[in-house]
Amino acid sequence: MRPSRSELARMCSESLIGCWELAYSSSPRKVIWHEPDMIMYSTGAQHNYQNGVLKARFRSENMEARANKALAYFRRRRLPMMWWVDPWSAPAELGDFLESRGLKPGWEVPCMAIDLARVKRKPLPAGLAIRPVENLRSLETCVITAHRGFEGGKKIRNDRWCETYAGLGVSPSKRWFTGFLDGRPVASSLLLLHEGVATIWIVSTLKRARGRGIGTAMTREPLLLAKELGYAIAIIQSSKMGLPAYERIGFKEYSRVKTYFRKPW
Repeated sequence: MRPSRSELARMCSESLIGCWELAYSSSPRKVIWHEPDMIMYSTGAQHNYQNGVLKARFRSENMEARANKALAYFRRRRLPMMWWVDPWSAPAELGDFLESRGLKPGWEVPCMAIDLARVKRKPLPAGLAIRPVENLRSLETCVITAHRGFEGGKKIRNDRWCETYAGLGVSPSKRWFTGFLDGRPVASSLLLLHEGVATIWIVSTLKRARGRGIGTAMTREPLLLAKELGYAIAIIQSSKMGLPAYERIGFKEYSRVKTYFRKPW
């Protein structure tokens, strides 16, 4: 049976949060701990995505104490951080409370899903070859390419970022792809098969290679693999840039996860 819309909404949100939890559980420099009403993580890097809070499930009467406890950890270490507020975060006033403590609202991440029966193979853009990552050397190439794509092609390398995502490794449940344009790496994507759900992640294209349909191709390739492996539904989280391309492929939005960020104290 196909999941209902409400089931898809929950699957989409939980998949996004699960991806972040999985990534930061894999970081070699991680500090991550699970409490009954939240998950906190940190790599110590000066980047808000790499330190934060997931799955906050507070009660109204203890929200202030619990949220302040989490914020104090990052404040003492002068770390930037991100607080993810999914549709099941509680209480409802959590976002307003975080703003009152100096956090700024960020991008509301669309969580999208697609029926894999709709996904068909299409010709790749001219000059593009998509290769699966099969060893540590090709994983390093893929992760560095992903980082450069997210940074717009800048030469600045965030080793903590690369360590975190390379730490995910390669396995039957973690399938990386690198896109090569005329023999040079320009794009990345990752298929995560986690808790019975196919999730597309780390879709990135270098700035100089954008506008050629490469990101779409890098998304479609893992979708086709998930379909071949017997999955019926795939999930993706979208950036502002990627949203139109994902909608053209056939993804539909089912929920959103709000983000609140804090620069170093």
